[in-house]
Amino acid sequence: MKLYIFIILTGIFLSSCGKENRDFGRALEIAGENRKELESVVDNYIDNPQKLEAAKWLIANMPGNSNPWSKTIQAFNDTIRKNVLSKQAGDSLWRSMGKEGHDYINQKDISTVLSSFLIKDIDKAFSTWKECPWHDEIDFDRFKKYVLPYRISNELLCYGWRDSLYLTYYPIVKEIGEAKTAFEIIRKEVRPFTICICNGKSIW
Repeated sequence: MKLYIFIILTGIFLSSCGKENRDFGRALEIAGENRKELESVVDNYIDNPQKLEAAKWLIANMPGNSNPWSKTIQAFNDTIRKNVLSKQAGDSLWRSMGKEGHDYINQKDISTVLSSFLIKDIDKAFSTWKECPWHDEIDFDRFKKYVLPYRISNELLCYGWRDSLYLTYYPIVKEIGEAKTAFEIIRKEVRPFTICICNGKSIW
């Protein structure tokens, strides 16, 4: 009976690994001319198995992720990058810039994300995870799903966004030893309808 269960679990594990490898390979094919950038990320972690797995997981899940882009959107982002605006102020600024974004194109991550951005972002995600007081509460699978991702939705990507959030919120939870409690504190601190723009520069 134990042997039977072991065979089943082994089959599930190998099937899962096979799917992840297929998704990773498919992502590289879709990347086109940007494939070299993504392969550079993988090569960078060839001697670090955990970061290598994380990088492959990110790339495998990259197809389908994108953000709207236009000259108007970029100009808006550049204008407020180093500020925090209320929704009302942000809306007013956007309207003052003319077009309401209907001239945008979808900028696909798989075709445009640079190796320099991914490497820096992965390293920062790992250092934050390793150093946080509640590290033991967050296993690698949870880390990949909830800490590692480099974007939240379809926002414009930029260098330094993790640093900005770290500087803003780490001081208020650095003495907290439980992840759930830290999450609740940060959730209450995040103001609704606030636009937070990172202090870094656009990656394109």
